[in-house]
Amino acid sequence: ARDLINIIFDKLESMHGKQLVSKAMAYLCASKEGVSPSEMEDLLSCDEDVLQDVYQWWTPPIRRLPPLLWKRIVEDLEGYLVTQEAGHSIVYKWFHRQFIEAASDRYYNKLSTEAKGKIHLFMAKYFEGIFSSPNEVPYVDTQTAEVVYADRSVAPQPLIFGGTVYNYRKLSGLPHHHIHCNQPERLRSSLYSCEYLQAICNAGIFSIIAPYYDDAISAYPKHAEVLHAWKAFFIKGVFLA
Repeated sequence: ARDLINIIFDKLESMHGKQLVSKAMAYLCASKEGVSPSEMEDLLSCDEDVLQDVYQWWTPPIRRLPPLLWKRIVEDLEGYLVTQEAGHSIVYKWFHRQFIEAASDRYYNKLSTEAKGKIHLFMAKYFEGIFSSPNEVPYVDTQTAEVVYADRSVAPQPLIFGGTVYNYRKLSGLPHHHIHCNQPERLRSSLYSCEYLQAICNAGIFSIIAPYYDDAISAYPKHAEVLHAWKAFFIKGVFLA
């Protein structure tokens, strides 16, 4: 079965480009609960390794991945890649465990710790809103060799969109990427943030947080004392609320 799955991946890379397929699969494997269609298009549109490969011979007026490229990959994976609800959004996930294992081994597990950290850091920055309009993402113009900045038309990533409409995808996924990006200081916008923890409680998904603190303690043992204190603060706050 693994050989057959790898043949499918070989064909995907041949048809759509190794860089595009490899990065898309890496983001899917690194995600906590799958990746939504808009998230995948945004991530690939901010990934200069992908765009430099896609736009080798011309410069687009809008520096984003053509949406049809990801849609064609999804179509070619019909029956293997499915959609389901997660964080109040529809996300892509693998249907068969064999595909989960094969994709992870091929596109994620073999990466170095540093490379995995970069994948998670990139996804963390996405949910932190660093790539969101009107912020501009830098890239090197292949014709002039100059650094150029371009708005990637990425939607904002607030904790709350407005009223009681919470950004469940950010709330549920951001700590996962902070824990695995090898940059504990980024926890200041999730597990070390009163604003974030308040939004978690108001959104009614506080049960996901305690395990994240345990994972963070394992990932960043030098910060264990601070993490234990924040965990106790959060649990006390939940019970007093």
